[in-house]
Amino acid sequence: MNSTELKTKVDRLAEEFEDIKNSLNLGNKKLKLKEFEIKSSASDFWNDQEKARKLMQEFGDLKNEIDDLETISSNLETLLGLAKEDTLSEDFVNDVDKLEKKFEKFKLKSFLSGDYDSKNALVAIHAGQGGTEARGESGKQKQLKYQVVRRLVLKARRLRLKVVMHTDT
Repeated sequence: MNSTELKTKVDRLAEEFEDIKNSLNLGNKKLKLKEFEIKSSASDFWNDQEKARKLMQEFGDLKNEIDDLETISSNLETLLGLAKEDTLSEDFVNDVDKLEKKFEKFKLKSFLSGDYDSKNALVAIHAGQGGTEARGESGKQKQLKYQVVRRLVLKARRLRLKVVMHTDT
């Protein structure tokens, strides 16, 4: 990959990152983190163990998200600065690749950060219509859809997949 393509790639990453950063509303998340810190320092915080445990889990998740956001932002600023130089080293290429992978993981996490995204989901994959001749083809399609869902679940480390029922029709 030549230096112009690398610079374009870094610029594209910066634009995408700004869009996601704005949509995640970092300021509100930092305020919420401070609220968690205040709540957790209250003397009666651990009286309700279950509530405290859930709150601490939310606190940890939020802190990790903010840390990831700030790390990516810092790395991106460094790479944007280095991209202005005339010659780019092999380390620069590796750093861009690493940042791109980290950013893709973060992007997936950000898509799954809504109010209801921590809840369970039931996904049903149906083969579709067709008689006995279409059964073999629709079974392949169903298997392909299952593999796509399975890969998505495996990419997002905090998700679990449980097959409740499977038929070979």
